[in-house]
Amino acid sequence: MWNSAIAGQVAQGRHREALTLYSSMAAANTKPNGITLLSLLTACSNLGDLARGKKLHALITADAEDEDHNTHNIPLTEQLATALITMYSECHALGEAIALFEKFSQRHWRSTEGGIGVWSAMIAAYVSYQLYTPALKLFASLLVGSSSPLFSLPQRNTTQHPLPPSPNEITLLSILPACAEVGDIETGKKIHHYISEKGLRITDPLSAALISMYSRSGSLDNARSLFDQMRQEGIAGINSWNAIIAAYGDHRLPQHVFELFEAMNRHNNCNHNHHNHNHNHNQNSIAPYPDKVTLNILLHTCSHTGLVNEALHIVSTMKEAHGVEPDIQHHCCVIDALGRAGRLAEAETYLLQNVDTKEGVGLPFSGRRKNVG
Repeated sequence: MWNSAIAGQVAQGRHREALTLYSSMAAANTKPNGITLLSLLTACSNLGDLARGKKLHALITADAEDEDHNTHNIPLTEQLATALITMYSECHALGEAIALFEKFSQRHWRSTEGGIGVWSAMIAAYVSYQLYTPALKLFASLLVGSSSPLFSLPQRNTTQHPLPPSPNEITLLSILPACAEVGDIETGKKIHHYISEKGLRITDPLSAALISMYSRSGSLDNARSLFDQMRQEGIAGINSWNAIIAAYGDHRLPQHVFELFEAMNRHNNCNHNHHNHNHNHNQNSIAPYPDKVTLNILLHTCSHTGLVNEALHIVSTMKEAHGVEPDIQHHCCVIDALGRAGRLAEAETYLLQNVDTKEGVGLPFSGRRKNVG
């Protein structure tokens, strides 16, 4: 009962309430188990509550010899190690995450699922701290165990040091942004080849990550080629569409941005037999409905290419045309577009009319006004 209640609170984003329930659980002398801790560690991650996270960690038995000193005897499983690494990373304690990873990976190379969750969490932690080189090195060491000729690294003695597990989609989604950030297209291409070689299924999020990697590494042609392939195969969903639209925006090619946006609109207008803007469309459809991210990309492109009037038109019609209410990010782009064009009076008027000034502290234009926020 307690586990279900705590998990339910976490699922609804009510993380403080989940921790309060745990306090009630402890007061009732009910001991937690691994399932309880998985939910609570997620709550701590979202709240950045390092102190509570460490207390939860103390309930976990890392080794058999610790059992006499731990009354709860909750074993350190792969899932819990993954949750702990994520918690420490989210709570600005990367050193703790690294220490736990090293301890777990040395003693638990293989679990029922191969331990890949722990590796993926550590790679994601490095990437979140913009430590791209350690992330790429860790991923490269992971590929030693893939038996892939694409990655040539010194082979270790597998008797003393068992091979690490093979990457899965979560691992690849974690490392591809690092390739994009440092422009490492060679590793990015190897990952793409590895996916094909291993017969891994390319999902819409993975397609989007590959498209972004190619684009940000300077190969827009590869990004578009992959998008066209994914679209032909019925894989390209909203993530892939947004990725290729953003790619053209980053390369300051607004005509391609708007061509793709119009392609989305044409398809959906032809098939819009009912007034339903549900984005959970058929994955095999030619194009998904634009979402708030699509529109943010469009507005960002307008801001950086001088298309101020287009930005004003998009933001004024997006709710009626696409069922998307403009949010702070959309308004930020419009204010930025006006500011870049030197239309400062209009930008100030727009800011006062559309943005709560307490929210507007971080807006590009807010620095030009006194007493904002």
